[in-house]
Amino acid sequence: MFMNILVVIFVLGVAYAWMVRGVFNAMIHALCVLFAGAVAFAVWEPLAMILLGLSESPLVEGMAWGVSLIVPFAVMMLLLRVASDKIIKANIRNLKAIDYAGGAAFGIASSVLTAGVLVIGIGYMRLPSTFLGYQPVWYAEDRAGAGSLVENDKLWIPVDSLTAMVYKNLSGGSMSSGESLQKWYPDLTLTGFSARINTGDGAARNAITEDAFKVLSRYLIGNTNGSTEKDMTIGEQKYFGIDGKPVGAGYMAGYVVEFGPKAKEKGSKGGQVVMGNGQVRLLTKHTDGTTHTIFPLAIISESKTQGQYGRWAFDSDDLFISSSGGKSRVQMGFEFFVPADEEPLALYVKNIRVPIASMSDPVEYENASQRSKLVGGGSLLTGKRVKREFDLAEAVLLDGSSEESSTSARFTESAGTVFPSQLVKQRGIKLNKDNLMTEGSATFRSEEIGRRNTPQTKSLRVDKFWYGDGQLMVQVKAGADAAGGLLSEAANNAPGDQPFMLIDTDDNEYEAVGYVYEDPDTKLLEIRYTPGSTLSGLNESGFPKISRSKEGQKLSLIFLVSSKVEIKYFTIGNTVLVHYDPPLSRD
Repeated sequence: MFMNILVVIFVLGVAYAWMVRGVFNAMIHALCVLFAGAVAFAVWEPLAMILLGLSESPLVEGMAWGVSLIVPFAVMMLLLRVASDKIIKANIRNLKAIDYAGGAAFGIASSVLTAGVLVIGIGYMRLPSTFLGYQPVWYAEDRAGAGSLVENDKLWIPVDSLTAMVYKNLSGGSMSSGESLQKWYPDLTLTGFSARINTGDGAARNAITEDAFKVLSRYLIGNTNGSTEKDMTIGEQKYFGIDGKPVGAGYMAGYVVEFGPKAKEKGSKGGQVVMGNGQVRLLTKHTDGTTHTIFPLAIISESKTQGQYGRWAFDSDDLFISSSGGKSRVQMGFEFFVPADEEPLALYVKNIRVPIASMSDPVEYENASQRSKLVGGGSLLTGKRVKREFDLAEAVLLDGSSEESSTSARFTESAGTVFPSQLVKQRGIKLNKDNLMTEGSATFRSEEIGRRNTPQTKSLRVDKFWYGDGQLMVQVKAGADAAGGLLSEAANNAPGDQPFMLIDTDDNEYEAVGYVYEDPDTKLLEIRYTPGSTLSGLNESGFPKISRSKEGQKLSLIFLVSSKVEIKYFTIGNTVLVHYDPPLSRD
């Protein structure tokens, strides 16, 4: 409702303003708007990629796609208006009726395009899915297609649809190129908003970077000519296409995606990858050359029981799947029902496009039951994994089952000391309702913390970190006096640009998500705990430098691992610093 009212006021207000200025002025402005929009859409995608790579800030990330469209449009409009005013110094007067009629017409055109760019840009921003009451795509009201995402709201003055139509037609016509807007974004007004349909009313991430994931493999179920019966592909699931109609004959296309640490949520969902059916989409090409958007009907992922996998159908509203445990790399499979007369062209993961042509050839299954046999044990997702080759030449060997291992690592969520909760929040570390640290970085002076400097009331004290369900926290000592620490021979020969990792007995990797550092000279204690952003290694900016000439430096690296795992290595990249044999485990 509010979006409709704002659009109507904007369009009518701008149309009136240009009506009274005359047809010539209004025409020049409309041409400036048209050209500014063309430039904005041309630079939109590459500029968004640049912004996403510049900062890990959730604000920058969440706004990158929208800002990359709106800001170039505004800048280009300013430049064109200044240039046109300098070149054309006088207006042309016509009969008042002509000026009013023509001015209003061109005013409406420019206001529709301007409002359309703004609405489309806002759609790609990380905002609540109920923002201004406009939801261009939403769950099907017909319960026969429950969980399916379909076209929903239309604006009273459909500025977004009209703007998308203009620039898509231009990109496929007079301003055509091989990589046209019409080809890659046929549902431009819907796909930005769809990424905002996620947990917490749009609170989860709507965008990630190109290096946050990779497509491992793909597969097909059924004949691509549509001759395979639907109950042999999608079974009894009722599924609607984006047009709100039940799907006809077709086949299933599946894509296995591996998400890295950069794809994980930050804050209260930190350490997990969370996906809904609006955040992944498949672009298909019809035999007539047109392209279409398809949302997934199911996802395959690891269950809460480590090593057990399942297929979860998107057959109800607000179904969001999160990864389990603390693995740094998470595999998920996404399945799409593709009409028989269409073929996949590209996969979009939180707006990042991966062309199908860049992927390996698909594995083909005759029916869904063949695929299902590979789901439970995880072989469909993990496939033939390429195992890392670890260098154990200079590793310190510790007995993970004895007290000896405590000189290197232990399972604990303790922060090592006690902090006043008010001070922790003031310094920028977030706390949950249980006064557990969930995310943030801060530095404290020794006289500010400890039992003597902290209130006795439990609700005013902080001494532990939070971690999610199915996870455990491991802290590895890496200071000057630690066995296999950062002053060991193995660490000295390890690359500085590789992450700190724990490796379990199944070769799953867990990258460090923070540290606690104490400096004996400055009497400062530094905490970094970022479950949604892992440490990049020794060379990371701001990471503490451990020196042989400086006694008493204490450093504990923080890892989140899956529950019930056994840890065999502490590494920097492929270089093993500590080998736990027997492995380290929590009793």
